[in-house]
Amino acid sequence: MPIIYDSHHDPLNRRRLSRARFAFYSLPALIACWLVFALQDELIFLLNDGKGLKYPKPAMAIITAVSYTIMHYLQQKLMLRCNDAEPNWLMEKVLFVLIWIAALSNGLPMLQSAPLAAAVVVQFTYGMLLPANSVPNLSGGVEPDNPSVHLGALIACLLALSLLWVVFRLAV
Repeated sequence: MPIIYDSHHDPLNRRRLSRARFAFYSLPALIACWLVFALQDELIFLLNDGKGLKYPKPAMAIITAVSYTIMHYLQQKLMLRCNDAEPNWLMEKVLFVLIWIAALSNGLPMLQSAPLAAAVVVQFTYGMLLPANSVPNLSGGVEPDNPSVHLGALIACLLALSLLWVVFRLAV
C-alpha cells in the first residue's frame, strides 16, 4: 500500500522550496556576495586603520566570517531545495565541504573574494538544476509561487550570471 501524503500546503511547513522560491530566497546571499566582492579592498583599508594591505589579518578574518555566513545561509536554502527534489543529498554534502574550503581560502588577500563568488554560484546553480517535484512528499505539500517570487527569481538569476562572469574574468 503506497504512503499518502497531504496534498495541500501547510503554511507553517517550511521544509520544501520550489525552484523559484529557492532563487528568490537566494537573492540576499547573492547581493551580499556582490557587496563583499565589490567592497573588499575598502573594507580591508577601513578595518586596518588605514594601513591597507600591509597588515590585512584582522580584516581578512572578518571577511572570512562574513563569507561563511553568506554561504551557510545559501546552504540552508539548498537543503530545503533538496527536500523538494528528494534524492540529492550526497551532492549537498559535497557542497557543504566546498563552503568550508571557500570560506577559509577567501581569507587570502590575493584571491579577492573569488572563492566566495565561485562557491555561491555553484550552490545556486546546483539548486536551480535540481528537478522540480510538484508531488507531495515526506516534507509536505508544495507551496504555490506568485508573480513577485518569479520576479525575484529572475533578478537572482541575473545576479548569479553576473557573478559567474566576474569569476571567469578574474580567472582569465
